[in-house]
Amino acid sequence: MNLSNHCVLCDHQIIDFKTGTKCGLTNRSPKFNTRCSRIKLGDKCVDEIRKVNLLYSRKKREGQRVFIYLILALSIGVLVSYFAMSNIKILFDNNSVALTIPIMIIGSTLTIVFKQIDTLTTYVQELNTQRERKEELDVILSLYNRQHILEGIQ
Repeated sequence: MNLSNHCVLCDHQIIDFKTGTKCGLTNRSPKFNTRCSRIKLGDKCVDEIRKVNLLYSRKKREGQRVFIYLILALSIGVLVSYFAMSNIKILFDNNSVALTIPIMIIGSTLTIVFKQIDTLTTYVQELNTQRERKEELDVILSLYNRQHILEGIQ
């Protein structure tokens, strides 16, 4: 665990862009084993809990929309591709140049489906990142015998 993650919650934190996070009491980088004996969990801690919970709950709600769009893209893609494939023989018998139209339709449909799969992959990665942030916050708060005071924030 990164010790500066404790400092993110502490009201004593000083951020120096040259040297990094410092304690406002000791003017040094964090140097403790598992807990800081001087940590002050006040307004900054409450703000961080709110922020982490808000980002995590928003990301969870976004999942339903991502899955619906993926299912729609797959359904429409299958229907359009089937229609295009069923008409290939008719177009091929009449004009070989017209054969490119169904191929372009199928290619466009596959592009849309792959884009939705990419969106789903990105969503899962971002959800895991937010879940890890929340779990790390829970671990830090448990070290100081604190619970997620604002667990129910949506």
